[in-house]
Amino acid sequence: MYQAKMYLPLGVVAEILLVVGVLAGAAEPATTSAPATAVAIDKPLIAHWAFDEANGVCLDHSGNGYHADPADSGPGQLGRTSGIFGRAMRFSGQHRLAVAGAGLPDFSELKQIGFSAWVQVSRFDRYNEIFRKEDGDRRVLFSFQDEGKTLALGLNVKGYVECDAPIEPKWLLDGAWHHCAATFDGRSLRVYLDGREIASLQRSGTITAGGSAPGFIGSTNGGECLQGMLDDVRIYADSLSADAVARLYLNGIEAIGLADKQVAEHLDRVYQRGTDLAETLAAVRRNLAEHGIEAGSRLSQVLAARLSVDFGQPVAQLADFTGIAIADFLAARGSEMELPAAQRLIEMLLEYKPLTKSQWAKQTPEQIQRWQEYDAIAARLEALKAQGEAAQFSPEWVRLMLEAGSRIDFRPRISEPVAPYVTPHTPETRDATAEQARASLEIDWLHQAGQNTAPMQIQGGRVWHLTTPVSVGSPSPERIRDEIRWTRELVERLESRGAGAVSFADDLAKLAAFDEKAAELAVGDRELYFQVRTLKRSIMFRNPAIDFDKLLFIDQPYPQGREWQHETRHRLGYQAVPGGRLLVLEGLDPSGRLTQLMPQPPLHGSFWRPDVSFDGTKVLVSFKPHNEKAFHLYEIQADGSGLCQLTDGIYDDFDPIYLPDGHILFSTTRGHTYVRCMPPTNAFVLARCEADGKNIYLVSRNNEPDYLPSVMNDGRVIYTRWEYTDKPLWRAQGLWTVNPDGTQVQTFWGNQSVWPDLLKDARSIPGSRRVMFTGSAHHNWFSGSVGILDPDQGFNFPHGLTKVTADLAYPESGNGPVDPIESPRYHASGAYSAYYSPYPLSEQDFLVSANRGGKFVLYLMDTDGNRELIYEGAHNVFYAQPLRSRPARR
Repeated sequence: MYQAKMYLPLGVVAEILLVVGVLAGAAEPATTSAPATAVAIDKPLIAHWAFDEANGVCLDHSGNGYHADPADSGPGQLGRTSGIFGRAMRFSGQHRLAVAGAGLPDFSELKQIGFSAWVQVSRFDRYNEIFRKEDGDRRVLFSFQDEGKTLALGLNVKGYVECDAPIEPKWLLDGAWHHCAATFDGRSLRVYLDGREIASLQRSGTITAGGSAPGFIGSTNGGECLQGMLDDVRIYADSLSADAVARLYLNGIEAIGLADKQVAEHLDRVYQRGTDLAETLAAVRRNLAEHGIEAGSRLSQVLAARLSVDFGQPVAQLADFTGIAIADFLAARGSEMELPAAQRLIEMLLEYKPLTKSQWAKQTPEQIQRWQEYDAIAARLEALKAQGEAAQFSPEWVRLMLEAGSRIDFRPRISEPVAPYVTPHTPETRDATAEQARASLEIDWLHQAGQNTAPMQIQGGRVWHLTTPVSVGSPSPERIRDEIRWTRELVERLESRGAGAVSFADDLAKLAAFDEKAAELAVGDRELYFQVRTLKRSIMFRNPAIDFDKLLFIDQPYPQGREWQHETRHRLGYQAVPGGRLLVLEGLDPSGRLTQLMPQPPLHGSFWRPDVSFDGTKVLVSFKPHNEKAFHLYEIQADGSGLCQLTDGIYDDFDPIYLPDGHILFSTTRGHTYVRCMPPTNAFVLARCEADGKNIYLVSRNNEPDYLPSVMNDGRVIYTRWEYTDKPLWRAQGLWTVNPDGTQVQTFWGNQSVWPDLLKDARSIPGSRRVMFTGSAHHNWFSGSVGILDPDQGFNFPHGLTKVTADLAYPESGNGPVDPIESPRYHASGAYSAYYSPYPLSEQDFLVSANRGGKFVLYLMDTDGNRELIYEGAHNVFYAQPLRSRPARR
């Protein structure tokens, strides 16, 4: 049964406990200013983050090595401050504090669990995580929800369930520390606040948890971010009794009591009011440094309150502009807070400043004068930076931030937040060395064999991405024999299709020798496995269907902002994050030669799907420059010359394709429509223009979006359409066709189907009427399983539908009552959470991006499950396609 209990706020409880002398059993309060020691509970710890380091990595004190890395967060978003037990972690704005390594902490053997954390909240949003590891229905979470009206423990115990404890936001928004705890003992989930149980939910069983997602402290992968501070966060591999929770709570109250008595004395010594906030804040910080006083959380709160009384509006503006509470500025050392905060505001002030001749040509005289004014403010920052340590207590920092902030049109960040500002940066484009390329292949081969451990630094000096699987094990004899069998089946398929075009006699002889060695194995043999995979790779790339040696693709960060994975929101300019590249790879291998076509200096930016001209000499692409707000269409020669912008304006134009008649078809927000379930979200429909981008007219007139058109073998255009008529908002994204001139709109497949939820990335299979696609999801565009449709067999589930990636269910909708599989010989090969943008090369072979440990990498794959890595980018590789000529179907 669900129970809720009322409790007294922490400040009242602490005052009562001090009066009755409960704290530590002491007759008189302690006089030392040293921090109290955190109590130890006789329970096995999974992780314990005390945040006592001066900066950098948050060490795990459990002994399990689950250290947390704040490196992905921007200035002022994460930082140390004084806490209850030494230091605490301060969270502000959007941040990402991840446990280092894929799938960590390891919850796979978890049966019971206990959480303990000290929290000081500065504000609530819809969701604010204390800890979350998002493995689908195996998720583990401890979070505030409903704008601070709920404190929830979420676990999978015979299905995912949450114990939701009702609370009042004002109880925690009192500027004080509060103790939050939660536990599951095999019978009930329980939630505690300030030492008292406030909710319980009966649920007998054991926990089902674990997966490839990393754990996050204070967020869920950079979203649903906690605002405030955390101290002494613990996760136990056992339940916590009510007595254990009370001990943890009283231990913190004792620490708070030891610190309070010094606050009044320190206040008189450091507070010196000046003429404005900038002067006063600078004087207070200077006095703190000169007297050797650390602005702990209690002193910072009192000083912040005093500043708010004396300078209310500028204090509120400074916090709003920077996303940093005034107490955090007080606790900072030197200019470690002011410099990055001021730098970020100046960057945001100049974010949309023109950089190219064409951008400057569009500016009015008034706009040019404004940019000159902004440049003068930026010059003042550079002068301040040049002073070095002499400027650490200068009031000019705050004055600059207030002046810059008052001129910035800030992004929405509370209601319907969009992607936050990030400093524009384009990864370096460089070719891998032979050693690095070989290491990439071996890492991937071992991933496919299931030999994954935490990331490590490999020979050659390259440090791999935290989510990249790295192995220290050896594939089993069974796996090696399977690879030999799969390679032999691959040769049989290619020989039957190629009619002697390629000879594999020498390869089969080598396979036979490998088979003899494998038959004698009692334990794994990494070198033999690598020999088999090297041979298999050679065979796969001698497939007659691989008649090209250049690929075009984008390497792109994920979008950000609220519901960034949503099927519509993810595509829009206000969700885009700079850092994308339009690349050509010559040589279908990690050792291939890279050419970056775009962006070209001085611009950075974001991309969506490109298209290759029918003669293979030009590329169409949608690109959003980092200093503009919308995606536009561009054309560039395949060698990187002749860049030309085709469209412009406030609208998002993306996913263009060349039409056989010389026109261009693309998706655009020029229809002025919006998604019905998300009114602030622009919808996009199909439009057509001439080859130079002129004479744009709308092809479709529907309210909901049209996605990713492509030209079919018969000359029609196939695309994804969100069809809302007489349907609910989900399970309504089927495939449609239209003639290139906009006539004859027809449903192609799935308009009356629930499975899959959303069909996208549709492309005709060469020489066939069949179409390959990704079965994706309404709420997660970046999930999916690859399938094939045969329109000659039917138009709705299950007729004409087969699944290629049989090991992965269609997201959200599931597989349905039946799940037809394309190849009975399909085998899984490694763990992949999603597939994206398949490009068919034949009935059996295709290019595809696959999510390996949180990052999409590019493979050559076949319908039997064989796959070989082609390229791993800095971010995510999407929309790979051969850079070659192709027939223009009319």
